Amino acid sequence: MDYRTRYTSPEWLKRLKKLAYDYFGHTGVDVDDAFQDAVLNLLKNLDKLESSRPDGVNDAYIFTMFRNAMTSVYHHHFGKPRPPEWVKRLGPIWKQIFDMLCLQRLPEYEIETRMQARFTAMEVDVEPVQPGMQSVN
Repeated sequence: MDYRTRYTSPEWLKRLKKLAYDYFGHTGVDVDDAFQDAVLNLLKNLDKLESSRPDGVNDAYIFTMFRNAMTSVYHHHFGKPRPPEWVKRLGPIWKQIFDMLCLQRLPEYEIETRMQARFTAMEVDVEPVQPGMQSVN
């Protein structure tokens, strides 16, 4: 069974539609239109994938591809989230932290590790942030 047949079956479309309702239900976007756009993006990506991965993909990979397709539709409707002006005024390092925390949704320990590695590479002495410290506006 090829990708198109398997992942456009009524059972799969029902599963994907539930994901779309969970993802877009609170946004004010017409969920059915967003679902159709995401499915079309998924099918385009599956066509590209079919030639590069003849061994096939698993279901988790398809769910990830569909979630990425829904994110693309969301960004098409609303744009990509941008940091607040006060974060921009703090400088490029804080914008990177915003991107890692809010856009990439990395856990705090991962952000801390990446920033420490960056400062270590720059050979800058930085004091660790103490838990519970308040930011200065």
